[in-house]
Amino acid sequence: MEDPEYGVDSRYKSNEERESDGKSLMDARLNRIKMEKKKVKDEIYSNSYFDHDGGFPYGDLPKNLLPTDRIEFQFVEGYYSENDSWDAHYELYVYREREETDEEYEKRELVHQNGVKQMKEQRYKRYLKLKLEFEGGDKE
Repeated sequence: MEDPEYGVDSRYKSNEERESDGKSLMDARLNRIKMEKKKVKDEIYSNSYFDHDGGFPYGDLPKNLLPTDRIEFQFVEGYYSENDSWDAHYELYVYREREETDEEYEKRELVHQNGVKQMKEQRYKRYLKLKLEFEGGDKE
C-alpha cells in the first residue's frame, strides 16, 4: 500500500518522509513571508448631498488636494423602514494614500506573529490528539 496509486507521492519512500518534507516547506513559507509597509487609504473629506441632481459644488472640495488624491462620488438609494430610514442622496469622498506608520506596521506584524504562534499551537494539539488516538488511546 505504499504505491503512488494509494496516495503516497512517488518522490517519497514513505508517508513520514512526505510529511517531513511538507513541514519543512511550510516552515520555509512562513519564514519567507516578509512584512513590508503597506499603503493606507485615509478619508480626508466626506459630504452628503440630499438636494442635488448628481453634481456637487467645486468649492466643497478641500483646498489642499493633491494630484494623487482619489475622489469618489456615489449615489445612495433611499431606504425606508419602521426603525431606520434615509432619503436617496449622493455622497462625496476624498481619499489620500500614505505609507503606514512604524506603530501601525509593528502592530500588524505583532498580530501576524501571534497568528503564526496560534496556528502552530493548534497543529500541536491536533497532533497530540491523533497520537493518542492511533498509539493506544481509545480502543474500540
